[in-house]
Amino acid sequence: MSDVDATITENEATVDLDQQSISGEVSASEISAEIAGIDLNIVAEPINLAIEVAQSTTVYEYYTPMEEAPTGTINSTNTDFELSLTPVAKTVKVFLNGAFQTPQGEDYTISGTTITFVTAPRHGKLWVTYQTT
Repeated sequence: MSDVDATITENEATVDLDQQSISGEVSASEISAEIAGIDLNIVAEPINLAIEVAQSTTVYEYYTPMEEAPTGTINSTNTDFELSLTPVAKTVKVFLNGAFQTPQGEDYTISGTTITFVTAPRHGKLWVTYQTT
């Protein structure tokens, strides 16, 4: 919770919010400002002073990073390989024999947990990194 200190005199109001200040004349009945993402609204009446502090909320999504060798046989004919979990969109990186593979249908596509190569890999090692919820 933020610390709020307010001072009001006959014609001026000063508000300190976590050591950041705003001030203004009280001749108008309202002072509004935003300090570091916090909306501050001061309403002054002849005797009363009301301070409203609305803290904006940022939602952070947490994804679990994954690395795995998907299941499927590398044999020059198989194009489909399965991941153990469904990846978050645009977090997948596919490597074949250490070389990064280009997504969006150039080297492969992905749908759900299935990676489908445009051309079946002939030999080597397949490695995938991605994030999942």
